[in-house]
Amino acid sequence: MRYEKILVPYDGSEHSLHALQTAMKLVDGDDDARLCVLTVVPTPSIDLDRGFSEDAAAEAAPGTMDFETFHKSSSVATEHAKKSLVDDVSIELDLLGPKGSADAVASTSVARGILGYASMNGYDLIVMGRRGFKSVRGAVGSVCTEVLGGAQIPILTVQ
Repeated sequence: MRYEKILVPYDGSEHSLHALQTAMKLVDGDDDARLCVLTVVPTPSIDLDRGFSEDAAAEAAPGTMDFETFHKSSSVATEHAKKSLVDDVSIELDLLGPKGSADAVASTSVARGILGYASMNGYDLIVMGRRGFKSVRGAVGSVCTEVLGGAQIPILTVQ
């Protein structure tokens, strides 16, 4: 099967680099194929009626940041993450030429960020590492597990 739009979530781990290298092989020789490397910036959730949610209590006291400030800081963090991503995978992006791109998105859940980005942008395959930095050796990571459970498109996991 031929995939035209491939999304590769990237967190800097060895598994995510292997996923990128695998995806590069999939688009090699296919002039129509496109590959996007994505990083997700975790953000606390905001309940507009009560300030920050309980999930974000460790990061900030409830009500200490209004929505506009939150949005601005989230945008700055996302732009910074995108620049860091481009620096991290610059060699791979150079090899891909116009087939490759990099992006960053903010989300309260890394897995939901990946799934939402793939859905909104019409990707037909996600190639991702089985685990990232925080996973237990030999186990499938929680982000990978959540993406596998929620995906409406094929997923290729890579060690």
